[in-house]
Amino acid sequence: MYREAVELGEALGGLSEVDTGAVEACVAIAWGAASWWALQGPGLPWDGIDYLAEVRAAHRALWRVGITADFVSLDRAGPLPYQLLVLPAHYLMSDAAAAAVRTYVDGGGRLVATYLSGVADEYGRVRLGGYPGALREVLGVRVEEFRPTPDGWAEDVHLAGAVEVRPGVTRHRFGAGTAWYVSSPLGDGVYGKLLAEAAGIPVREGAAELELVRRRDRHASWLFAFNHGTSAREVEVAGTDLMTGTPVEGTVEVSAGGWAVIRET
Repeated sequence: MYREAVELGEALGGLSEVDTGAVEACVAIAWGAASWWALQGPGLPWDGIDYLAEVRAAHRALWRVGITADFVSLDRAGPLPYQLLVLPAHYLMSDAAAAAVRTYVDGGGRLVATYLSGVADEYGRVRLGGYPGALREVLGVRVEEFRPTPDGWAEDVHLAGAVEVRPGVTRHRFGAGTAWYVSSPLGDGVYGKLLAEAAGIPVREGAAELELVRRRDRHASWLFAFNHGTSAREVEVAGTDLMTGTPVEGTVEVSAGGWAVIRET
Protein backbone atom coordinates (compact mmCIF):
# COMPACT_ATOMS: atom_id res chain seq x y z
CA MET A 1 0.00 0.00 0.00
CA TYR A 2 2.94 2.33 0.52
CA ARG A 3 3.68 2.39 -3.21
CA GLU A 4 0.01 3.08 -4.01
CA ALA A 5 -0.04 5.93 -1.46
CA VAL A 6 3.07 7.46 -3.01
CA GLU A 7 1.51 7.26 -6.47
CA LEU A 8 -1.67 8.89 -5.21
CA GLY A 9 0.33 11.75 -3.72
CA GLU A 10 2.14 12.23 -7.02
CA ALA A 11 -1.14 12.23 -8.91
CA LEU A 12 -2.60 14.91 -6.66
CA GLY A 13 0.14 17.45 -7.26
CA GLY A 14 2.62 18.67 -9.81
CA LEU A 15 1.37 16.85 -12.88
CA SER A 16 1.31 18.70 -16.14
CA GLU A 17 -1.95 17.76 -17.83
CA VAL A 18 -5.59 17.78 -16.78
CA ASP A 19 -8.53 16.54 -18.82
CA THR A 20 -12.05 15.24 -18.34
CA GLY A 21 -13.27 11.80 -19.31
CA ALA A 22 -11.42 10.62 -22.40
CA VAL A 23 -11.32 14.10 -23.88
CA GLU A 24 -7.92 15.74 -24.23
CA ALA A 25 -8.67 19.37 -23.46
CA CYS A 26 -7.40 22.25 -21.39
CA VAL A 27 -9.48 25.28 -20.38
CA ALA A 28 -8.38 28.28 -18.33
CA ILE A 29 -10.28 31.00 -16.47
CA ALA A 30 -8.41 34.29 -16.18
CA TRP A 31 -8.22 35.46 -12.58
CA GLY A 32 -7.50 39.12 -11.79
CA ALA A 33 -7.34 40.20 -8.16
CA ALA A 34 -7.10 43.83 -9.32
CA SER A 35 -10.41 43.49 -11.20
CA TRP A 36 -11.95 42.05 -8.04
CA TRP A 37 -10.81 45.14 -6.14
CA ALA A 38 -11.84 47.60 -8.86
CA LEU A 39 -15.36 46.22 -9.22
CA GLN A 40 -15.98 46.82 -5.52
CA GLY A 41 -15.35 50.56 -5.92
CA PRO A 42 -17.89 53.41 -6.13
CA GLY A 43 -19.00 55.10 -9.33
CA LEU A 44 -19.77 52.01 -11.41
CA PRO A 45 -22.92 51.91 -13.57
CA TRP A 46 -24.45 49.23 -11.32
CA ASP A 47 -23.68 48.00 -7.83
CA GLY A 48 -24.95 44.49 -8.58
CA ILE A 49 -21.72 43.29 -10.21
CA ASP A 50 -19.86 40.81 -8.00
CA TYR A 51 -16.52 39.76 -9.51
CA LEU A 52 -16.22 36.60 -7.43
CA ALA A 53 -19.74 35.60 -8.45
CA GLU A 54 -18.80 36.07 -12.11
CA VAL A 55 -15.71 33.87 -11.74
CA ARG A 56 -17.66 31.24 -9.82
CA ALA A 57 -20.39 31.25 -12.47
CA ALA A 58 -17.84 30.44 -15.20
CA HIS A 59 -16.22 27.70 -13.12
CA ARG A 60 -19.60 26.24 -12.11
CA ALA A 61 -20.91 26.22 -15.69
CA LEU A 62 -17.79 24.37 -16.87
CA TRP A 63 -17.96 21.89 -13.98
CA ARG A 64 -21.61 21.09 -14.68
CA VAL A 65 -20.73 19.96 -18.22
CA GLY A 66 -17.69 17.98 -17.05
CA ILE A 67 -14.88 20.38 -17.98
CA THR A 68 -12.00 21.01 -15.58
CA ALA A 69 -10.41 24.47 -15.63
CA ASP A 70 -7.13 26.02 -14.56
CA PHE A 71 -6.89 29.58 -13.23
CA VAL A 72 -4.32 31.88 -14.82
CA SER A 73 -3.08 35.44 -14.41
CA LEU A 74 -2.84 37.18 -17.77
CA ASP A 75 0.02 39.35 -16.52
CA ARG A 76 2.09 36.31 -15.52
CA ALA A 77 0.97 33.50 -17.78
CA GLY A 78 3.28 33.97 -20.77
CA PRO A 79 2.14 31.90 -23.78
CA LEU A 80 -1.32 30.45 -23.15
CA PRO A 81 -1.32 26.70 -23.95
CA TYR A 82 -5.09 26.34 -23.60
CA GLN A 83 -7.88 25.20 -25.86
CA LEU A 84 -10.22 27.84 -24.38
CA LEU A 85 -9.64 30.99 -22.33
CA VAL A 86 -12.53 32.46 -20.33
CA LEU A 87 -12.52 36.09 -19.15
CA PRO A 88 -15.35 36.70 -16.64
CA ALA A 89 -15.71 40.46 -15.95
CA HIS A 90 -11.96 41.02 -16.38
CA TYR A 91 -12.44 44.75 -15.88
CA LEU A 92 -8.80 45.89 -15.54
CA MET A 93 -6.45 44.85 -18.34
CA SER A 94 -2.92 46.07 -18.99
CA ASP A 95 -1.60 46.56 -22.51
CA ALA A 96 0.62 43.51 -21.99
CA ALA A 97 -2.33 41.35 -20.93
CA ALA A 98 -4.40 42.59 -23.86
CA ALA A 99 -1.54 41.77 -26.22
CA ALA A 100 -1.30 38.26 -24.74
CA VAL A 101 -5.01 37.69 -25.38
CA ARG A 102 -4.74 39.07 -28.91
CA THR A 103 -1.74 36.86 -29.70
CA TYR A 104 -3.51 33.83 -28.21
CA VAL A 105 -6.65 34.25 -30.34
CA ASP A 106 -4.77 35.31 -33.47
CA GLY A 107 -2.70 32.14 -33.19
CA GLY A 108 -5.75 29.88 -33.13
CA GLY A 109 -6.99 30.13 -29.54
CA ARG A 110 -10.64 30.32 -28.48
CA LEU A 111 -11.82 33.09 -26.18
CA VAL A 112 -15.05 33.70 -24.27
CA ALA A 113 -15.17 37.15 -22.65
CA THR A 114 -18.08 38.50 -20.64
CA TYR A 115 -19.37 42.01 -20.05
CA LEU A 116 -17.06 44.44 -18.23
CA SER A 117 -13.91 42.81 -19.61
CA GLY A 118 -11.07 44.99 -20.93
CA VAL A 119 -12.89 48.21 -20.02
CA ALA A 120 -10.04 49.92 -18.11
CA ASP A 121 -6.26 49.71 -17.95
CA GLU A 122 -4.36 48.42 -14.93
CA TYR A 123 -4.66 51.83 -13.23
CA GLY A 124 -8.44 51.94 -13.54
CA ARG A 125 -8.46 54.47 -16.38
CA VAL A 126 -11.36 53.71 -18.73
CA ARG A 127 -10.11 53.05 -22.25
CA LEU A 128 -11.35 55.47 -24.91
CA GLY A 129 -13.17 54.56 -28.11
CA GLY A 130 -15.94 52.41 -26.68
CA TYR A 131 -16.25 49.20 -24.74
CA PRO A 132 -14.96 46.52 -24.35
CA GLY A 133 -11.87 48.69 -24.55
CA ALA A 134 -8.74 46.63 -25.04
CA LEU A 135 -10.71 43.72 -26.56
CA ARG A 136 -12.90 45.52 -29.13
CA GLU A 137 -10.93 44.40 -32.17
CA VAL A 138 -10.53 40.81 -31.02
CA LEU A 139 -14.22 40.48 -30.11
CA GLY A 140 -15.51 42.37 -33.15
CA VAL A 141 -18.05 44.43 -31.19
CA ARG A 142 -18.48 47.93 -29.84
CA VAL A 143 -20.64 48.53 -26.80
CA GLU A 144 -22.27 51.94 -26.93
CA GLU A 145 -24.23 51.84 -23.68
CA PHE A 146 -24.43 49.85 -20.46
CA ARG A 147 -28.05 49.15 -19.52
CA PRO A 148 -28.21 47.42 -16.12
CA THR A 149 -31.72 46.64 -14.91
CA PRO A 150 -33.11 45.25 -11.65
CA ASP A 151 -32.90 41.83 -13.32
CA GLY A 152 -29.21 42.06 -14.23
CA TRP A 153 -26.70 43.47 -16.69
CA ALA A 154 -27.48 44.41 -20.30
CA GLU A 155 -25.73 46.38 -23.05
CA ASP A 156 -26.31 48.06 -26.40
CA VAL A 157 -23.92 46.07 -28.61
CA HIS A 158 -22.99 47.07 -32.16
CA LEU A 159 -21.46 44.42 -34.42
CA ALA A 160 -18.08 45.34 -35.88
CA GLY A 161 -17.24 42.08 -37.64
CA ALA A 162 -18.88 39.70 -35.17
CA VAL A 163 -22.17 37.86 -35.69
CA GLU A 164 -24.91 37.29 -33.12
CA VAL A 165 -25.24 33.58 -32.36
CA ARG A 166 -27.94 33.85 -29.66
CA PRO A 167 -29.44 36.77 -27.70
CA GLY A 168 -26.63 38.51 -25.83
CA VAL A 169 -23.86 36.39 -27.39
CA THR A 170 -21.68 37.16 -30.41
CA ARG A 171 -18.92 35.27 -32.21
CA HIS A 172 -16.01 36.74 -34.14
CA ARG A 173 -13.32 35.11 -36.24
CA PHE A 174 -9.99 36.80 -35.45
CA GLY A 175 -6.84 35.56 -37.18
CA ALA A 176 -6.77 31.79 -36.82
CA GLY A 177 -8.92 31.84 -33.67
CA THR A 178 -12.45 32.66 -32.54
CA ALA A 179 -13.76 35.00 -29.83
CA TRP A 180 -17.20 34.99 -28.19
CA TYR A 181 -18.62 37.97 -26.29
CA VAL A 182 -21.31 37.49 -23.63
CA SER A 183 -23.05 40.82 -23.01
CA SER A 184 -25.61 39.67 -20.43
CA PRO A 185 -25.76 36.95 -17.75
CA LEU A 186 -26.54 33.39 -18.83
CA GLY A 187 -28.03 30.57 -16.78
CA ASP A 188 -25.73 27.72 -15.84
CA GLY A 189 -27.14 25.37 -18.47
CA VAL A 190 -26.86 27.79 -21.39
CA TYR A 191 -23.49 29.10 -20.19
CA GLY A 192 -22.07 25.60 -19.84
CA LYS A 193 -23.20 24.57 -23.32
CA LEU A 194 -21.73 27.76 -24.79
CA LEU A 195 -18.37 27.18 -23.09
CA ALA A 196 -18.30 23.54 -24.16
CA GLU A 197 -19.15 24.55 -27.73
CA ALA A 198 -16.46 27.22 -27.71
CA ALA A 199 -13.90 24.72 -26.43
CA GLY A 200 -14.98 22.09 -28.94
CA ILE A 201 -15.72 19.58 -26.14
CA PRO A 202 -18.87 17.42 -26.17
CA VAL A 203 -21.13 17.92 -23.15
CA ARG A 204 -21.03 14.82 -20.94
CA GLU A 205 -24.50 14.05 -19.63
CA GLY A 206 -24.65 13.70 -15.86
CA ALA A 207 -21.27 15.37 -15.40
CA ALA A 208 -22.51 17.42 -12.43
CA GLU A 209 -23.24 14.19 -10.54
CA LEU A 210 -20.31 12.06 -11.68
CA GLU A 211 -17.15 14.17 -11.82
CA LEU A 212 -14.26 12.63 -13.76
CA VAL A 213 -10.78 14.18 -13.82
CA ARG A 214 -7.72 12.62 -15.42
CA ARG A 215 -4.20 13.69 -14.49
CA ARG A 216 -1.10 12.65 -16.41
CA ASP A 217 2.64 12.74 -16.32
CA ARG A 218 5.00 11.36 -18.98
CA HIS A 219 4.63 7.79 -17.86
CA ALA A 220 1.12 7.19 -16.49
CA SER A 221 -2.39 8.55 -15.98
CA TRP A 222 -4.72 8.58 -12.99
CA LEU A 223 -8.50 8.78 -13.17
CA PHE A 224 -10.29 10.48 -10.25
CA ALA A 225 -14.02 9.77 -10.00
CA PHE A 226 -16.27 11.66 -7.55
CA ASN A 227 -19.93 10.74 -7.19
CA HIS A 228 -21.90 13.81 -6.10
CA GLY A 229 -25.23 12.08 -6.72
CA THR A 230 -27.58 10.08 -4.54
CA SER A 231 -27.12 6.68 -6.18
CA ALA A 232 -24.14 4.50 -7.08
CA ARG A 233 -22.56 5.00 -10.51
CA GLU A 234 -20.32 2.78 -12.63
CA VAL A 235 -17.18 4.05 -14.35
CA GLU A 236 -15.38 2.22 -17.14
CA VAL A 237 -11.75 1.73 -16.09
CA ALA A 238 -8.70 -0.46 -16.56
CA GLY A 239 -5.87 -0.28 -14.06
CA THR A 240 -5.23 -0.42 -10.33
CA ASP A 241 -7.41 0.93 -7.53
CA LEU A 242 -4.94 3.00 -5.51
CA MET A 243 -7.09 2.80 -2.38
CA THR A 244 -6.95 -1.00 -2.19
CA GLY A 245 -4.14 -1.93 -4.54
CA THR A 246 -6.61 -4.17 -6.42
CA PRO A 247 -6.44 -4.54 -10.20
CA VAL A 248 -9.69 -3.52 -11.91
CA GLU A 249 -10.86 -4.19 -15.44
CA GLY A 250 -14.16 -3.16 -17.03
CA THR A 251 -16.06 -1.07 -14.50
CA VAL A 252 -15.76 0.12 -10.93
CA GLU A 253 -18.75 1.13 -8.83
CA VAL A 254 -18.55 4.49 -7.06
CA SER A 255 -21.06 4.76 -4.23
CA ALA A 256 -23.20 7.84 -3.66
CA GLY A 257 -20.95 10.46 -2.08
CA GLY A 258 -17.95 8.22 -2.73
CA TRP A 259 -14.84 8.42 -4.83
CA ALA A 260 -12.22 6.28 -6.55
CA VAL A 261 -8.69 6.81 -7.89
CA ILE A 262 -7.47 4.47 -10.61
CA ARG A 263 -3.94 4.25 -11.97
CA GLU A 264 -4.73 3.48 -15.58
CA THR A 265 -3.04 0.90 -17.77
